[in-house]
Amino acid sequence: MRRTYKIIVLLLSIATCSAKAKTGVDELCKIIDRDKNAYITINKSSSMVYDLDFEACQNNQKVKDYFLKLLDVHEYLDYHMTYFNQNQTGILDEYLKDHFNRTYVDSVYRTPALLKHYSDMLRNREEAKWVENFYDYTSFDDIKHIFTHLRYPEAYQKMLANINEKKDSGKFRKLLRIMQDHEEWKQFLAEIQSKIRDKSYSMKDLKYFMNEYNKLWIYGSSSVDFFLCMLDYKDTTYYSGCSCLRAGGKKFPFNIAVLGDSEKITDYLMRSDNPTIREICYSLWRDRRSSSVTYLDDLLCKMSYEELEKISEKIIQNKEAFVEVLEPLKKKLDEENNWWRSKIPYRKGE
Repeated sequence: MRRTYKIIVLLLSIATCSAKAKTGVDELCKIIDRDKNAYITINKSSSMVYDLDFEACQNNQKVKDYFLKLLDVHEYLDYHMTYFNQNQTGILDEYLKDHFNRTYVDSVYRTPALLKHYSDMLRNREEAKWVENFYDYTSFDDIKHIFTHLRYPEAYQKMLANINEKKDSGKFRKLLRIMQDHEEWKQFLAEIQSKIRDKSYSMKDLKYFMNEYNKLWIYGSSSVDFFLCMLDYKDTTYYSGCSCLRAGGKKFPFNIAVLGDSEKITDYLMRSDNPTIREICYSLWRDRRSSSVTYLDDLLCKMSYEELEKISEKIIQNKEAFVEVLEPLKKKLDEENNWWRSKIPYRKGE
């Protein structure tokens, strides 16, 4: 009995240690006071970002003001220019010695105008490099995680301002998709459709898109729009969702791979009242509602490409039925997201 008691106590201790407590607002405010720069925080305490109590952070003004600075190029420059500012003399000296002979270097140090010229040139070059990085994917995963949970209207406005500053910023376009900006999604889907039609897409990119944009809890009804957009295409691809890929690879029509990667949407389709849609789904999957929630790898691996192509054609022929069946799901997702979407000052067209 005593042995059993000790085992129970040990298990409870392990469970307590392994249950990681979330970082609360008070602790985060101490970190803010310590770091004073939002980029210091996410680079020094990146793991903390994923343990935050976002519900508690939602209405805290200090936290809000701090995280909004992640979308400010000046905050980013302050963080990255610290090293340059602290080591400017050494950086300048190294540059001059690498590019000029000793006589000219001495004349630069004796001539204030030349010294200022090279100092300003190096500073401007350094700032331009970091500004370019700001609009690229620097610290993107951490920033994406924060604004997936904290959908501030002010964050949307800053993202939009950064897009207006640099329209080809992939980083801020992605963040606008997280904010479910209709204009950005319309442009993004048009670009994808054009690339698929021209066969100029990268399959690696498309597979990333399928893995990323079927996350309903992040992208809402836009995920459904992306899914429907992808159903139009049946070009051949290798589908990693099928285990027979490990045995040498299996070719699939593209839209069947899309159905395979969009599990939550496919689950919804299998519950549809439309017999044609159900038939298409059941021809590829076992009923996920049953006790055997198994993807039919064996069946798909045994099916010929011609058989799969017939199903692919049927998907395209019934595209309007897919649109109709998924409309209630889109409305439901919009209703679920309305609590924060209704506060966003979306640009014209929203």
